[in-house]
Amino acid sequence: MPLTELTKITGPGIKTDTNWVGNNASFTGISTATNFKTGSTNVHNVGIEAAGINVLGADTPIGTGATIYNSGAAVFTGVVTASQFKGDGSELTGVSGFSTALSNDTTSLLNQIFKTNNTHTVAAGTSVTIQSDAGSGNIAFTRLHHINVATGATIHVSAGTTFLMNVLNVFT
Repeated sequence: MPLTELTKITGPGIKTDTNWVGNNASFTGISTATNFKTGSTNVHNVGIEAAGINVLGADTPIGTGATIYNSGAAVFTGVVTASQFKGDGSELTGVSGFSTALSNDTTSLLNQIFKTNNTHTVAAGTSVTIQSDAGSGNIAFTRLHHINVATGATIHVSAGTTFLMNVLNVFT
């Protein structure tokens, strides 16, 4: 007898080798299978694969730009924003600080006392062009007191750019 317009099955009517195909099924209790799949979501014995995850009703979509690993590591593509970032930031790239605090402890006086390099050496074979723009008054500046130019290195200050050294006036 074919199973059509089925509302309830009781007793030993379905065996472990039964194939059932249907829509809008509603099960109560525990359902066991080797794989549950719907749309782009795949639940199986090694994890869950899903696009656009909403965790516990929160707005935490995970798409092609984010990979979160079970070790706690995460890789993001694009812009990452947060209300706060923590850590010393020593491996950040694309960020230039103007000086280094003597302590990372924000409650310490040493967090308000700074150090900076006196000298920088431009290595042999290196060419540096210093150029500012009208938006900054055509002024470029450094906290450095000395720039050593190695043999074979060049520094060029572009026409119209004013370059100022030791702007913190801490070196004599």
